[in-house]
Amino acid sequence: MHNSKAWVLGLVIAIACAVGGVHAGDTRNVSTRAELQQALSNTSDTTEITLQSGDYGVLSIHGLKKPAGMPLVLRSIDPANPARFSKVILHDVQNVTIDSVIFDYSYQTGDKIYYRPFQALLSVGVTIRNSFFDGDLWRGEGEASNGYPTAFGMAVRFSSDLTFEDNEIRGFFAV
Repeated sequence: MHNSKAWVLGLVIAIACAVGGVHAGDTRNVSTRAELQQALSNTSDTTEITLQSGDYGVLSIHGLKKPAGMPLVLRSIDPANPARFSKVILHDVQNVTIDSVIFDYSYQTGDKIYYRPFQALLSVGVTIRNSFFDGDLWRGEGEASNGYPTAFGMAVRFSSDLTFEDNEIRGFFAV
């Protein structure tokens, strides 16, 4: 009788693993932009990409679709010293979460006041939480505009089911 209970328990565990209860390799740890791009190029078995501190430059994700119950999470390992992105484009993505990063815009000569360095376009189920959107001021474009905030903090177009949670946004012309 005891052996049959153990056999049933083993069968239940095996089925749970096969159906998706336990995965090996679901988390990838990256420390460079190249490693991040590599991790994003194949996310079929990945549910989380953890980011070491550092400047990752441009984050551009196009056409990535994850199931609602298993979003792809990009998360800084150390929220006290988070990963930074100078530009983020989420285009036609589904179920992506960005957690504990800095969206760090730096004004470049010629940027328009309506510049959108951080965008979600045609996307569904995007969550951004525990992050900081750091804007910048106009410089060198004439006395009337110098020293005023510029650009959009986060542009969302043709998207739905977006969640912004516990973020700080400052130094932008508009949000």
